[in-house]
Amino acid sequence: MDRRDRSLIYNDGNPNKVKKKLLNYRVRHLEVGRPIGHLRHLRKVKSPRLMATHLPLPVIPKRLRQGKCKIIYVVRNPKDNAVSYYHHHRMSTFLGNYKGSWDDFLYLFMKGYLVYGSWFDHVLPYWRFHQEHPDRMLFISFEDLKLDLPGMVSKIASFLDRPLSPDAIEAISNHCTFEQMKSNNMVNREVLPITDLFDMTQSKFMRKGIIGDWKNYFTEEQNVAFNKLYNEKMQGSGLELIFDPEEIDNRNNNGEMATTTRLDNGPVET
Repeated sequence: MDRRDRSLIYNDGNPNKVKKKLLNYRVRHLEVGRPIGHLRHLRKVKSPRLMATHLPLPVIPKRLRQGKCKIIYVVRNPKDNAVSYYHHHRMSTFLGNYKGSWDDFLYLFMKGYLVYGSWFDHVLPYWRFHQEHPDRMLFISFEDLKLDLPGMVSKIASFLDRPLSPDAIEAISNHCTFEQMKSNNMVNREVLPITDLFDMTQSKFMRKGIIGDWKNYFTEEQNVAFNKLYNEKMQGSGLELIFDPEEIDNRNNNGEMATTTRLDNGPVET
């Protein structure tokens, strides 16, 4: 999903063109790369250049925000994001292989004391930028990709002005399911140029990829505190996210997915 989709879209939806090339070489990271001359190297990459980043919007180079560049932002509901980030910190050697408890990690997450800062401070500026410049930024969610991957592939291709045939959309969708990518060494980080970035005995880079895993971690007290913070930070934003797979079955009058703009303090059920 996400940058894997885009890489395939620019290869006409043909998995054979990318199946032997690591994702790292297909889609370069803006802030991660050569210790010397990284940006100079990126400028030499043949256009159209595909780049990925985790940087907050205010520190993205102005030329990327104001130029012809198109940006695709993928958000995940913050509860599942916190759980995923917890395991990412446990496995990441370059982040110190976090040894603390889930309770302590959630505290750090809610305070914005982790790498890349607060989830809210990261997401909301991109969301507002998308609202102001929908032609230059596509804002989608992890949950969107999970629930309708073919539809999202088509939407991404259209945004990039790279229309695809139904067969190409199907090929990309089949190649980019979480289950398929988890077993694909070109994207699952099992094979990397630098071998000591991740400790896979702590967690796999691609772990579960589901909606609602947060219910297996959040206590009732944590859920109440998080909902209070979420409602305060997101008030008036209009951003709607799915937190619970049960929401998928609830349709509004327009037949669209039921989504959440405000969190209630109901019981945590697993």
